[in-house]
Amino acid sequence: MSYTYNFYDKITEPVDEAYKVLRSNIGFNNIDNKIKTISVISSTPKEGKTTVSINLSISLAYTNKRVLLVDADLRKPEILKKTGENIGKGISDYLLGKIDLQDVIYNTNIKNLFYVPSGVKTQFPSELLESDSFSAFLKEVKEKFDYVIFDSSALNTVIDAALIASKTDGTLIVLASGKVASKNFELAKQQLDNASAKVLGVVLNNVSKNEYNKFFNYYSKFKEVTKKQLKGNK
Repeated sequence: MSYTYNFYDKITEPVDEAYKVLRSNIGFNNIDNKIKTISVISSTPKEGKTTVSINLSISLAYTNKRVLLVDADLRKPEILKKTGENIGKGISDYLLGKIDLQDVIYNTNIKNLFYVPSGVKTQFPSELLESDSFSAFLKEVKEKFDYVIFDSSALNTVIDAALIASKTDGTLIVLASGKVASKNFELAKQQLDNASAKVLGVVLNNVSKNEYNKFFNYYSKFKEVTKKQLKGNK
């Protein structure tokens, strides 16, 4: 499609480093190149999974990988709220058989990053995500892209996220620090286990700035010391 979606890609150095670490950890899980489709989920709403989905997609695209970001929250599309853009056609339109795949994949302002919006609202999103059409969508995009990132709904609200997780190669759980009760997280993990989802790991989000800065300052000093040692050994 000729239309271009715009994503904010100006992030601070500590945040950039955090996503590099996340990107590397995914790579460690993907030595045999079998993890191409990743669902990003949370146990409850407002834990930051959409922000993680976007920033992870951008970080992967920076490594010259072709990345497709899919807004798979067919009930309350969060990416739409962040971009402020909507031209109507998206994954739900494809799953309903109204449009071809190439007509729902959009360019973005980030090199190597492409985007599929949620599309038209439907009364039966769970049925669409459980359909053969969604399986066909997964098969097609895996052939066209190095990574496909799905931003989904929260696990403890509807079944949609578990359905997506059951069909993707791996799942990242976003956990907001100090916000979610352990019981809710345990219920979410149980849902994923019941769906036979492969959990790649947990992204701890909403960590206090002071705590994160302490770690980042230590990490920066460690890098500087390492550089000096390397220079001294030459």
